[in-house]
Amino acid sequence: MNKVGKATVYRVEWGRWVVSSIRIHKGRLLERLDGRMGLDRAGWDAYLSGQSRELSEATEALWVASQALAYERSDDPGHREERDRCVRELLEQLGRTRSLLASIDPRLVERFGLDGELPRVPKALESLGHHVMGTLRSADQKYSLFGMDVSTVVLADELEPYYRALHEMLMRLHVERSKAEGLLIDRDRALRTWTRVYRAVAGLMESIYGMVEEDELAKRVRPTAWSMEGKVGPEDGEDVQEQV
Repeated sequence: MNKVGKATVYRVEWGRWVVSSIRIHKGRLLERLDGRMGLDRAGWDAYLSGQSRELSEATEALWVASQALAYERSDDPGHREERDRCVRELLEQLGRTRSLLASIDPRLVERFGLDGELPRVPKALESLGHHVMGTLRSADQKYSLFGMDVSTVVLADELEPYYRALHEMLMRLHVERSKAEGLLIDRDRALRTWTRVYRAVAGLMESIYGMVEEDELAKRVRPTAWSMEGKVGPEDGEDVQEQV
């Protein structure tokens, strides 16, 4: 099963960590910020709350969009295996049909489009299967082989379930690929939003912490290139509140 990428997990951890830092230290900050820069305690409270809310919303939106994309991609390997099985079975049935036609008259192989190497590419094989079925049905002829009648319509009927299975699998994969592409666009949009909000909030909080001489906190929320790439964050298993 596909999982959310490690870089995204780190970004979410960083976002939540900064939000937690604001909320945990807000009370102490309000005491020291009251009256600074023309804002009273209530003004600073609204300002800090807005910062944490904006980053929290962007962070959780990124997490939700990333999980949705990972979930949609999680079934891809199984569906590709099913597609490959359908390809093998259709190839085998086409091979049997070709051998039977060659036994009746080698010229029939070319007539019904089965001359040359059978394609392995799923879409090309599906197209060939559809073409062969159509020509067999259109011919609507019977041939004799070892005293038995061989109907081209019956050959087409025997081929159809294998063609249909591959056709339906390719349609399903197309729908899922289109859905995954849409979810990827949503995830990328959420990532761009998170990046802008994180840079703004972390940069502002670095300045605020610095203004009240909380240099260690300022250093921890600084939006460095490393943190923006999701390469630095709280260690796995540690409580976010212990990081601030």
